Amino acid sequence: MPQRVVCLQPSATLTMRDLGLLDRVVACTKYCADVCPEVAGGERLIVSDSWTSQAEEIREAEADLVIASVPYQLEAVGEILKAGIRFLGLTPRTLADIFADIAIMARVMAVPERGENVVAKMRRAIDDIRARCSTHGNKPKVFCEEWGRPIIASQPWVAELVAAASGEFVGEAGATTSADAVADARPDVLIAAWCGAGDRVPLEKIVVQRHWTELPAARNGRIFCISDELLNTPASSLIGGLNAIAWALYPQQFPQPVGIRKIRSDQTMRTDETINYDTLTRELSRLASHATSAEQLMTVIVERLREAVPHYNWAGFYMLDNKSFSGEPMLVLGPYVGAETPHKRIPLNQGICGAAVTAAQTIVVDDVNADPRYLACSLETKSEIVAPVFVKGAPVGELDIDSHSPAAFTGDDRRLIEHCASLVGRYLEQAL
Repeated sequence: MPQRVVCLQPSATLTMRDLGLLDRVVACTKYCADVCPEVAGGERLIVSDSWTSQAEEIREAEADLVIASVPYQLEAVGEILKAGIRFLGLTPRTLADIFADIAIMARVMAVPERGENVVAKMRRAIDDIRARCSTHGNKPKVFCEEWGRPIIASQPWVAELVAAASGEFVGEAGATTSADAVADARPDVLIAAWCGAGDRVPLEKIVVQRHWTELPAARNGRIFCISDELLNTPASSLIGGLNAIAWALYPQQFPQPVGIRKIRSDQTMRTDETINYDTLTRELSRLASHATSAEQLMTVIVERLREAVPHYNWAGFYMLDNKSFSGEPMLVLGPYVGAETPHKRIPLNQGICGAAVTAAQTIVVDDVNADPRYLACSLETKSEIVAPVFVKGAPVGELDIDSHSPAAFTGDDRRLIEHCASLVGRYLEQAL
């Protein structure tokens, strides 16, 4: 019977808690505390999840069992196997799969009756919502997505939860789709639960960008963000997601639960309240014409960007130092706004920042946690864009922007950031 368990996804950690076996979990991921606060104390080793697993981290836990679940990456599975520890890999798609996985974990841990109790409790909760919603005649059409770029419909188990709440899930669950295809379905309710985004999906922004302002869901203000962990974690937390769906569909019948946010009624897809990138570009150009130094110009740019663009949560310049004390070129932090960063000096062979200058091109990363080059600064950072600063065709620095929203940067953002980098580059050229 396993006594030291490594959990590589929050669903595994949560199920171990439900089975009353959290004391056997010796390592888990940094995301597990989102669904299981009991593991936030710091006494457990923190390891990479099943998307970015590292064999050495797993071995360090001295475990006798590794449990992982979706999503996986092929290279990460190879690392898990390389660790040489017994591995239980779960791949659920439906509610039946999730129930079976809970039962399997319980049997492996020699507590089968506890697994049966967890599954029975979940079934009762689902049946209760189904019975309470079954009195409604017309089923609202619901589109729910787990990722925004590309648009990916939520998993089949979410479609089952929508059906349990007397909704009609439109589109193919788990499949990539398009904004036009969703619009053609004319959903009455739109739900976004992006993987890794918590409750920070920019509802107003995506509806405008996708030209969904005339959909029934937009006209009636029935657009919602449900916290990622409530719909994308295949475990008992799905009951919280079901309660959120039930409230979204029938708010007059259910109290609003935690973990769901409705689009702001005062900004329900009004295009005049979105960012005017052209105006901001012209404003920054004017500011550049009055700059008294490169340092002052960079300071003005990052402060104005942070103020004008809500999804720019950190903005800063790094400038290239070819004569660093270490003997190798370094990117040195310059003016910035946002949270304190530990990365004041970055070698060119490290991070997305180093990659952008080395490649002499802009890099946009929709999901930093899926990019092995990312140098972690904040757990809240989900996406990043880095644009080099050029002087006479050679990169001499860069402008780095982080966002707390995944896939936050559009073509407009890229053009704006590259324009800002070029303003600094031209100023430096003129000063030569």
